[in-house]
Amino acid sequence: MGSAADDLLADWQQQVDEVQALEAIFGDDFRVLAADGLACSTAAQEDATGPTASQPLDATALAAAERPPCCSGEASSSSGGGGWALDCSLLVRLDLHSGSLRLRLPDAAGASRAAGGEAGCCGSSSSEPGDAGSDAHQPCSSGRGSAGSYAVQYLPPICMQLRLVPSYPSQQPPEVSLSALWLSTSQAAQLELQLAALWHEQGPGAPVCYSWADWLQSSALQHLGATDTLLLEGQPSSQLLLEGQPSSQLLGEQASSGSSAADADAAVGAAEEEESPEDRLLKLLRYNALEEHRTFAEGMHTCGVCLEEQRGTAFVRLDCRHAWCQGCLAAAARIHVAEGSIEQIKCPNPQCGAPLSPTVLQRVLSPDDFSRWEQLTLQRTLDTMPDAAYCPRCSTLSIEDEDSCAQCPKCLFVFCSLCNEGWHPGTQCVSAETKLAMLRRKMEGGSRAAIEDLRRQEQDLLSLAQIEKMAKKCPRCGMATQKAEGCNKMSCGGCGAYWCWRCGKEIDGYRHFRSGECILFDEAEILRWEAQWEEMQAAARVMAAGMRNEFVGETATRQGRRPRGCFCPNCGQLNHKMGNNNHMSCWSCTSHFCYLCRAVLRGKGAGGSHFGPRGCKQHSAD
Repeated sequence: MGSAADDLLADWQQQVDEVQALEAIFGDDFRVLAADGLACSTAAQEDATGPTASQPLDATALAAAERPPCCSGEASSSSGGGGWALDCSLLVRLDLHSGSLRLRLPDAAGASRAAGGEAGCCGSSSSEPGDAGSDAHQPCSSGRGSAGSYAVQYLPPICMQLRLVPSYPSQQPPEVSLSALWLSTSQAAQLELQLAALWHEQGPGAPVCYSWADWLQSSALQHLGATDTLLLEGQPSSQLLLEGQPSSQLLGEQASSGSSAADADAAVGAAEEEESPEDRLLKLLRYNALEEHRTFAEGMHTCGVCLEEQRGTAFVRLDCRHAWCQGCLAAAARIHVAEGSIEQIKCPNPQCGAPLSPTVLQRVLSPDDFSRWEQLTLQRTLDTMPDAAYCPRCSTLSIEDEDSCAQCPKCLFVFCSLCNEGWHPGTQCVSAETKLAMLRRKMEGGSRAAIEDLRRQEQDLLSLAQIEKMAKKCPRCGMATQKAEGCNKMSCGGCGAYWCWRCGKEIDGYRHFRSGECILFDEAEILRWEAQWEEMQAAARVMAAGMRNEFVGETATRQGRRPRGCFCPNCGQLNHKMGNNNHMSCWSCTSHFCYLCRAVLRGKGAGGSHFGPRGCKQHSAD
C-alpha cells in the first residue's frame, strides 16, 4: 500500500508541476476548471470570494492544497477507479505554414463522397487529388452550397479538454477531447487517435500535455491533409467535458477570463449542433476579420502620406485594404468637403483611387463636415438624374417625363423643364435670343413685381446666351467652361477632367496634341502673346532709358557739376543732356527735340535740316 501511495503522490506532484508549466507557457489560454477529490477545490475559492465562487484554480492553489485522500492511504486508486481528477482546458492556436488557408464549402460531389463513407474531409484528399483540390485557387463565391473557396489567415484555436487522472503520467494518459468550429467530429477523432499514438510512442512516466499541444499547433492540419485547403464537411465537434457542462459553456467561461472575443464567438459556435457549413463558414470569416483587425491594431505601421510610424489604432483601414493614419485622411477629406470637390475624396494611393465609404467619412469628419458632405452628395446625385427638375416657383424637386414636362408636387405647377415656363405641348422651346425678345415684350405691360421678376430672368438669359457663345461644355459632366487665355488643354472645375478646347473630347493630358490632330496653341493666341511681348519690351526700354536719365543727373550732382537738363516740349518729362550732343531723345515719349531751342524734330531727316550753319549747333558744351 505504501508503494502505491508513493506512486500516486509522485503522479500528483508531476501533475502540479505540469499545470504550473502550462500556465507559464500558454498564459490565459490554459485554465484548471475543476479539481475533484481535493480540499482546495472549495476551500481556496471560499477564502477568495466566498462559498459560492466558481473561479478557476491555478498551480499555486494546487500546490498549497492538502494531499489527495488516495495518497494518504484513505482510498485505493492504483487502477484509476477513485481519487482525484483535474479538469483542464487549453486553447491551441494553429500555425498556418503558408500564411493562409482556403476554406471550401462541400459541393454535390463532396456531399456524395461523404455519404459514401470516405474518410477524407479536407480539400486535398489523397483518394481524389484532382477533384476538390483543383478548385483551391478559384475566386471566392458567395453562393450557398457552391464550391467556392475563401482565403483566411487565422483559424479559431482547438479547445483541448484534459482530465488528469490519478494514474497519470505513470500508467495512463490523460483523457482528451478536441473541439473547434472548423473541426468536424470525424476529424477530431483522427486527431485524438494520433495523440494517443504519441503517448504510446513516448511511453508512460513523463508529462505529455505540452507535447500534444505542440504537435496540434504545428502538425494538426498536415495530419488532416489540409495544408492548402480545408473542406467544411460534417458536423462540428462538440464534446462534454464535465457532467452537465458542455464545451460551449466551458469555452465561454474561458473567453470571459482573458481570451479574445473572437475566440469566445468561435468556441460557442463550435458546440452548436446541426450547424450548416454555410453558417460555420460565416463564423470563420468573422473570426478571421476580427483577428486581422486585432493584429493590425496591435502593430506599428508607417503612413504613406505623412511617413510617421504609429500604432494600428491610429490608422483607418479602407475597403480597398489600404490603411492611412486618421489625421491625414481627415485633413484631405475636410479640404475637399470645404471646396465642394467631394468626387476627389478617394484613397490616397495613386494606383487605387477607390472612394471612401460613408462609414469612414463619418469616423474622420466632424458632425458639421459630415452633414455638409451628405448635402453635397445628395445634390450631386440629384443633378446627375436625367429626369430631375426644380420647380421655377418654389424650387421643389420634381420629376419630368420623356416630353420634358414636370409637375411640382408642392405647388402643383406644371412646367417645361427646358425653359422653366408653363407646359407648352406641341411647341418647341426657342433659343436664348428669341426667349430674351419675348421677355422684353412681356415687360412692357406687366406689374412692378412682374417686371422685377422678368428683369431677373432677363439677366439669367443674357448670361445663358453669353455662355452659349463664349463657353463650351465639359464632355464628362457638362459644366460650362470659358477659355480666357493659354493653351487648348482645359481642366474642368467641376469633375477635374482634362479635355481639348478645339475638338471637345476628353483627353489624358498633353499626349493628345502630339499626334497633330489638334494644336496646343491657336495662331491668334500666339500673335496676342507676341504683341504683349513687344509691349513689355517697349515698356522695359522706356524704363531703362528713364533709369539711365536719372543716373546721368545723379552722377553730375555727385561730381559737383550742375546737371544739364530740360523738359521735353512734347510730354514735359525731365531729360538730362549726355555729352555735348544737342539732339535730345525723350526717354518717356521717345520724341526728338533740340536742347538749345526746344524745337520738336518731326519726320525723317529733321535733325539734319535743323542743325547746321544756318541753324542750331549740334554740339556745344552747355
